[in-house]
Amino acid sequence: MLNETDDLSMLKEAIIKTGLEDTFSADGPFTVFAPSNTAVEELFNLLGTDFNSFDDFDNLVEVQILEQILLYHVINGGISSSNLVAGTEPTLFTGESIEVIPSGNAYVIGDASVTNANFLITDKEASNGYVHVIDKILIPAQVQEFLDQLEETKTATIKELVENTDELSFLKQALELTGLLEVLGEDGPFTVFAPSNEALLGVFSLFGGTAKSLEDIDTDLELAILREVLLYHVVPEQLNASDLTLGNINTLSTANTLEVVKTKDGYALVDATTLLADITVTDIPAKNGVIHTVDRILIPQSILEDIKTKATITIQNYIKRLEESDQVYQLFLKIGDRFETALNSEFTFFLPTNQAFLDLFDSIDGYNTIADFNTKEEIAVLVEILKYHCVESGKLNANELTNEQILPTAQGETLALAIGQNIYVTDKTDTQAKVTATDKEILKGVIHIVDKVLLPQEIINTLY
Repeated sequence: MLNETDDLSMLKEAIIKTGLEDTFSADGPFTVFAPSNTAVEELFNLLGTDFNSFDDFDNLVEVQILEQILLYHVINGGISSSNLVAGTEPTLFTGESIEVIPSGNAYVIGDASVTNANFLITDKEASNGYVHVIDKILIPAQVQEFLDQLEETKTATIKELVENTDELSFLKQALELTGLLEVLGEDGPFTVFAPSNEALLGVFSLFGGTAKSLEDIDTDLELAILREVLLYHVVPEQLNASDLTLGNINTLSTANTLEVVKTKDGYALVDATTLLADITVTDIPAKNGVIHTVDRILIPQSILEDIKTKATITIQNYIKRLEESDQVYQLFLKIGDRFETALNSEFTFFLPTNQAFLDLFDSIDGYNTIADFNTKEEIAVLVEILKYHCVESGKLNANELTNEQILPTAQGETLALAIGQNIYVTDKTDTQAKVTATDKEILKGVIHIVDKVLLPQEIINTLY
């Protein structure tokens, strides 16, 4: 029936766009309240200037909205105009109903908007029901709510949109933490490629496992990294989806550009990781620019380079958060940079507690703190001790450790394991170290906490 009616050609286009051909041609019976071409064109006006044809529905969210609208025009059962009865009728859009409203000697159709639909043509019989042509497109409540929000966004800044969008609540917290939320309330214009709450979780991988929530990002280095990453998501001009072209675009992260590439579904972004970030929702308008949502966090080149040279700082920040860790922290401040190469590969590290170092100092004369190791020779001793705690067999979680296992270390000598109810590490002294906590994953490795400083024979000969 739709194929035979010229005034329904745009409805047919919409059905093809959403892939609902099988639904509309199913056995039924159905009743279709079919909007005329003029009525369908009004939908483009409702959605804004970026919508002029069904080709402009170019992402999953927009196509889903169109599908919901179409299903809202169909009810189960073949009902002729003479059999219409005042009241609500559930539609194929689950949970949404239209209302049949008496109007003089006829009826009009009510939806979630303030305007009712009038009948233009009634009782066109089809093999699977009836088609009634109406003079407006019917808007379900869920879509009307979206349209209302769309209208509100035209007078809201990007800052206000982020503050009031649940799916961007994590982004809001991150922007507040770095002082950037207020920037997005300025005149702009800006284009923000906004990661969703789930996508933004990827930022924690940049901190090597030391941060599990935004509250854990509290050092100057970590805050600087987060700020730079967020700046990389902001372009200092307004770029609607129709403005995107192949090539690089500048961001507020100085000297870090984003690459725009073509995909079969439109455009995507490429960051310093060379991975694609798909643009999931486009052209959310704001008073001072536009928001597009992306499906993953974007990483600038400067941060990738910085992370490669800041592994020891990441370890230091992790240790700083441990209770009673000042001696271990001082140790890494003093000599941690000697292990940059090892920490950028997979590693297993047995980290002594603060008390373990104090016990060591009690056993040797002339040393009370890490700070007492001042000479070149003394610092070399610390380096060898620390290297002895670093296993060269790669990353070994607790469940991969076995009884009587021999572990080669970066110092050159070996450690041995004794595993029963607990895990013990045997060095070259007569006292075993007990593993008190396991599997603290950080960077590309894992840390196990031990209650004793492990000593190789070389250092025993030097200290005692």
